[in-house]
Amino acid sequence: MPAVARTWGAWELGSGGAIVAKTCPIVPQPGSTDWNLEWVIRYNASTFQNVLKAFTDDYSDQEVARFGCLFGAKADPDGSCTTSVTSTLEAEFRDVIGMAPNYKVYYHTGICHSEREADGNTSASGSDPSCDWDVTPTSGMVQNGVAFHDWVNAWIKNSPNWINIR
Repeated sequence: MPAVARTWGAWELGSGGAIVAKTCPIVPQPGSTDWNLEWVIRYNASTFQNVLKAFTDDYSDQEVARFGCLFGAKADPDGSCTTSVTSTLEAEFRDVIGMAPNYKVYYHTGICHSEREADGNTSASGSDPSCDWDVTPTSGMVQNGVAFHDWVNAWIKNSPNWINIR
């Protein structure tokens, strides 16, 4: 991860190997030598308290799991790194997002990396139809009985229905 972050310009190392904040809204812990998504989430939650923030991902996001394996996450018996995705999502919720009243999550049980419109996705074509955000609650992206598009609309309207879905 440190090499990738340097390549992308997200941060650079200062004297003694400590991270120097650069292009991302990160406030590194003093003396930190690696990057952590938690810093961005904490910064956004505390700095922008009047902004309603939402985060969504799938517990078994295939793309994030691949990156997790590339960055050294412990592989599951099947060779994937989905356990690291799930544990990271739960840790971010428990440690940061769940305590911020202006931050909500929609965690979906699935393999989606991005939500998309219904476009003929089928398991036979290699796409998961549960990634479709714009279909009826019985056939699209639904978690715990809540359709993703309904959750997004509740976020936009700042409705009492905008709750954490996990």
